[in-house]
Amino acid sequence: MFRTESGWVVSPTDLVDTMECDHRSALKAALAAGVPDAPEPADIDPLVAQQGQVHEHAELERLREVFGASGVACIEAPEATDTSMRRAAEDTATAIRSGAPVIYQAASTAPWSPVSRSTAALTS
Repeated sequence: MFRTESGWVVSPTDLVDTMECDHRSALKAALAAGVPDAPEPADIDPLVAQQGQVHEHAELERLREVFGASGVACIEAPEATDTSMRRAAEDTATAIRSGAPVIYQAASTAPWSPVSRSTAALTS
C-alpha cells in the first residue's frame, strides 16, 4: 500500500493483509498515510524475494502454456506515480476490450481510502 499524488494504491497483498490481520493492515495504512513514528516493515528476506520471483515467472509460463503466448496480456508493473498507474489501468482496459483470456498483473484505478476499525483512528 502506498500513495500517489492523488490517492491510495492497494495491491492484492494489501487485501490479503486486511483479511488476515486488521492490525497489520492498519500499520501499513499508517505508514502510507505518513503518520509520525509509524513502524517501518522489516526488509523481505532476499531468498524469499527470489523464490517469489521464481513463482511469478513459473505461473506466467504456466498461463502461456494453457492459453498460448498471444492469450496472455502482460501489464507492465507501474511505478508509484499517477501517470504510471493510469497507463497500467489503460493497458488493462485495452486488454479487456480486446477479449484477452488472461490479463497478468492487471491494474485498475478508482478512488479509494483505507477505512477499517483500526485505521479509522489513524487516518482521521
